[in-house]
Amino acid sequence: MADVRLPNMKERLLLSEQNPASGRNAIVADDGRACWLYLTAPNAVEPVADCWLYNATTSPRQRESQRGETPVVPLTHTEHSGSFEPPSQQSVIFRWSQDGNSVAVQFWNEVFGFIPRAGSGYSKLLSLAGPYGNPIDMELYSRVFDKAT
Repeated sequence: MADVRLPNMKERLLLSEQNPASGRNAIVADDGRACWLYLTAPNAVEPVADCWLYNATTSPRQRESQRGETPVVPLTHTEHSGSFEPPSQQSVIFRWSQDGNSVAVQFWNEVFGFIPRAGSGYSKLLSLAGPYGNPIDMELYSRVFDKAT
């Protein structure tokens, strides 16, 4: 994937993969504030959907992100108060749906989040649905990805 532009990126982790069937790109980006999974439109570089994966800093009690900053999920939406170190590039696995319109990301062979058909993301570390996405739904995950080859 070329020329993907995400705002304010001082990456600790930046990986991407393009699905050959759909032409969509998946991007995992940790900028030192938080790590998000992004999904682009077909054959495009701008994200159209996202999924929070973890905070790279301590979770604040309430929303503290300013416009233009990568959102850090507050304790109102996650029970995980600590920060994560970014996984090694070798431990990050993208998993695509059969049609290539949905993507999941695994760290250390564990599903951390997914985006079904460019909708709202589902995250392992979210405890409450809201502006940051939805808590992980493994039944939905199975319906979307178990048909994948």
